[in-house]
Amino acid sequence: MSKRSRCVITWLSVDDAAIEQVGHQVLKALKELVAPLVQADGGVIYFVRASADEVHVHLTGTCAGCPGVTMTRSRLLEPVVKAIAAKATVTLTTGPIIPEGAQKVG
Repeated sequence: MSKRSRCVITWLSVDDAAIEQVGHQVLKALKELVAPLVQADGGVIYFVRASADEVHVHLTGTCAGCPGVTMTRSRLLEPVVKAIAAKATVTLTTGPIIPEGAQKVG
């Protein structure tokens, strides 16, 4: 009997690789810089998705529905994201329902 091996090759375009790199860098920054501050106030942060144009983050816990979430976005999330992807906009959602595919940070 002969054994057959199967090789699967995944091709990433330059854009796909760049998007993947941006997502990795944003996730790392969220873990190291943002999550500890959000958790100190009783919040939980989720990374939903990232591209060169948009970074989507979701907050739950005490941050869900908090009026301070606007300041969290403008003073904490946006500077961190802009340092990695200058043209990206930050989409921030809050609430008890976590978006599908979101990854808990921290």
